[in-house]
Amino acid sequence: MRTLPETYFRVIISDGLEREVPLELTFGNLQFSLSAFAIIALAFSLFILPRLFSFSRRKKKNDSLGRLEVEYRLGEEHEFKSDKHVVAVVDIRGPILTSASGFTPVASRLGTFGVEMGQLIRELGENDSVDGILVRFSTPGGTVTGSEELCDGIVSATARKPVVAYVQDLSASGGVLSMVGASRIVAHQSAMIGSVGVLGPTIKRYQDVTSLGSGLFGEQVTGKVSARVMYAGAGKAFGHPFAEEDIESERHFASILERTYLSFIQHVCGHRRTDPARLQALGARIVHADDALDLELIDEMGNEQKALLALYRLIGMRASAGVPHYSTDDFELVHVKLRTGGRSLPFFELTSEMHALNERAHFQSEVTHALRAEPMLLCSSFYLSQLEI
Repeated sequence: MRTLPETYFRVIISDGLEREVPLELTFGNLQFSLSAFAIIALAFSLFILPRLFSFSRRKKKNDSLGRLEVEYRLGEEHEFKSDKHVVAVVDIRGPILTSASGFTPVASRLGTFGVEMGQLIRELGENDSVDGILVRFSTPGGTVTGSEELCDGIVSATARKPVVAYVQDLSASGGVLSMVGASRIVAHQSAMIGSVGVLGPTIKRYQDVTSLGSGLFGEQVTGKVSARVMYAGAGKAFGHPFAEEDIESERHFASILERTYLSFIQHVCGHRRTDPARLQALGARIVHADDALDLELIDEMGNEQKALLALYRLIGMRASAGVPHYSTDDFELVHVKLRTGGRSLPFFELTSEMHALNERAHFQSEVTHALRAEPMLLCSSFYLSQLEI
């Protein structure tokens, strides 16, 4: 039963004939038709207007602390206009992966990509409208390459302006490798720091695998499964679950891990005043913030405000040729978020958030595979177990 009058729009067919074609929409018992003009108006209201409102809203968006939030796209010109000293706040959260290539846009919400984030910090260092950078760490570590790329970006920015690293709760392994490039490191009183070590992949070996199953009448059928791995080149089959035990290749791989571990220690001690012998004696253990201060892995303990005051002091010293004259009212904080993918229209924001939650399990599986597939890792094993699904 129609509750609204039926309307039509006219369609011109290629043979010159004119036909009236109704477009009918049905919602339960409510059925009505739309004209061509109504269709255009509906599309404009659902797609174009929300996009315009979204564009204006993005310019004035604030984060949870009320700070101005800016979406940053790599390679584009960004000018932070303010009559105060601008401090860019950047977050390093979750596992540090190498690059965003091969991951969905949802991944940027659940982890940090070292290549892209390192480039972001490097570009902020080259930006004349930014006076200092606060890098907040909350990470269990990640891949060697991703962590090194992130550190390179921090070192590059430090050469041009003050950069302070702030450990909110955890900076382990690759997080330590990355943060030591900062001008100064501040950690919360309850933060955990350390895990200076290298975690290699798990090597599985299958021998005399037995298959159990039910036959036609329910009896158990057993039988050995054998496999022979064909390869050329010594050590090529190392790590294959059906390969023969290869002690020589295991020793060779262990020597690579040891060399990477010593390079890790040299990297940390090269940026800090930490004693290599004490750091090596500690091993890959995680320590409390006060022990990290004793090891000189950090410079001081305090909350985020103390980290900002340390950054303000460095900016003031730089601006006044060594004399730390500054006032907190002279600075404006801008939360810079890296934009790696497209953005949903506001009309579909709720749907996109639900889609992100549904993809979380899939992304965790991707992270676990990526971290364990790379030959040398810097990720805390306890976090890897949390990523298992």
